[in-house]
Amino acid sequence: MFQLRSHTKNTFFLLTILLGLFAFFVYAADKSVASTKTNEALNPTYIELAETLFDFGSTADFVLDESQNRLYATSGHQTVVIINTLTGQMVTEITGLTNPAQLALSPDGSQLFVGNQIAAANDTVQVVNTATLSVVATHPFTDEIVDMAAGPDGRLYLGPDADANTMISVMDVDTGAVVSTIPVGASSSAELPLVAVANNLYVAIPKNSGAEAELHKYDISAITATQIITSFLPTGAFQMDVTPDEQRVGIRSFQDSKIHLYNASTFSETNNYEVSSGYVTVRFAADSQSALGLYRPDGLNGPGAIHEIDLVTGEISRRFVDRNVTTQALMALPLDGGNALLVYSDRIKLLGAADYGAALPIILNDYCRVAYVDDFSSPSSGWPIRVSNGSTYGYLNGEYQIYHANTNRWGALSINQVIEGDQTLILDTRVANGRIGSQGLLYGLNNDSTNFYTFEILPQSQEWLVFNFDSTGGWTLLGQGTSGVINSGTGTNELKLVAQGGHFLLHINGTPITTIARHNGRIGFTGGSLQGDVDLRYDNYTYVNENCPLPTINPGAPVGDGELLILDDHPLIGNREGEQR
Repeated sequence: MFQLRSHTKNTFFLLTILLGLFAFFVYAADKSVASTKTNEALNPTYIELAETLFDFGSTADFVLDESQNRLYATSGHQTVVIINTLTGQMVTEITGLTNPAQLALSPDGSQLFVGNQIAAANDTVQVVNTATLSVVATHPFTDEIVDMAAGPDGRLYLGPDADANTMISVMDVDTGAVVSTIPVGASSSAELPLVAVANNLYVAIPKNSGAEAELHKYDISAITATQIITSFLPTGAFQMDVTPDEQRVGIRSFQDSKIHLYNASTFSETNNYEVSSGYVTVRFAADSQSALGLYRPDGLNGPGAIHEIDLVTGEISRRFVDRNVTTQALMALPLDGGNALLVYSDRIKLLGAADYGAALPIILNDYCRVAYVDDFSSPSSGWPIRVSNGSTYGYLNGEYQIYHANTNRWGALSINQVIEGDQTLILDTRVANGRIGSQGLLYGLNNDSTNFYTFEILPQSQEWLVFNFDSTGGWTLLGQGTSGVINSGTGTNELKLVAQGGHFLLHINGTPITTIARHNGRIGFTGGSLQGDVDLRYDNYTYVNENCPLPTINPGAPVGDGELLILDDHPLIGNREGEQR
């Protein structure tokens, strides 16, 4: 490993750890791609930004409208729930529905189509105006609706129960009349996945009770559909999605529960993915660059885990395992900017693509171990000044700035101050432009930088997190929670770490948040981006050592008062164990 040698107070020492050389940090790298051949613990992951409890039921259907930041979801209460995809919170419910089971959205997002399961041959389609959220029409349908897809020119394609009918019905949503049909061949007991993209309809027609399937593509620019291409799927099709650019078709197979990817023009298979417990669903991102595969590592009814698949490289680029839920995971939905929604039968989680599996450079500078306060008014106070791959580290207008132009960036800085006794570390943080980013304290950094801890906040979701990084095991989430004392928007948040005996006490804005086990080592601060264009600011870095005099004051810095030396005894609050990889 690298040896860190002593330098004088103002001598910079830059430790740049390259992924190819050190296998656990990425220096100024784009962290959105990671090889499936690497240790899974070193891959980027997700962190929870928000959670909303709601009874969706075990057979819920979902449709995204990211232009309106909405997720529509059927519920167990005869309603359709609307979730804000930016906050993960429920906005409202659409009422006046009758047992909603299937959803489809018009290409322009102005109409939501709700398929109601009433009886085997007596279902209905209700049309909802998405501006007013009111039901504007109800159309009877003389079959059981098992899937729906909204096509061009106000046409809705209805997948029937294949046991009862061998035709896809084409409904005019203005009149409710069935204006055309598409034959789907011999009947089968399996469902009939449909996906419409632009002027094309993709249909996975089940055969042999679903164990096999035929994949069909139709031109639906006119009322009468024209078949373009077909292919045989020997392992069947349980669920299907198509990239918005129509380059790929994703199939979660019926027999082997793999994700199979096909060229959308030729239907030739290009790749497949498997996990021991089997995948549940596959969904493509709006930019057609990635897909999310949901699986349940603990069994059929267990919590969710996600693989993000980079469609350019074909590799799994992000991994996440949720250990904090015992109910059934239903769907993982990719969002713009790399975030995701993980939907359970009883809740929905907004996940941020924090990419804690890799980091920007940890920039180290040996410094004397006396206590001091730095208000960052002087660029000669010892912190790095650097620009690297769209990220800027430096002094700006009396503050220290970490600016990430790109999403999924993370950096940590230290000037070699060490917590080894009863010391206190305090730092003021704020997100200058209110974008979604993380800020925190670095502690327990060992001599060769193979192990450290972070206490971080996500101001916009009022969430705090405690992580450990170890080069052999990757990132482990040691604790997390939410607190109303965290200022969102552009407000300032004071973070404080108090070392007392065998524990560290963590405070936010003067309020004790949690108590964690003590981990001595070097200290500093961190900054990451969950969106691009994140402007992170830091001020009043204060380090008080029990063996040092009162803090030395840089020009213009506030004088430390007795509060810096008060070590209260706080109980353990909200510390949860769990790993995210």
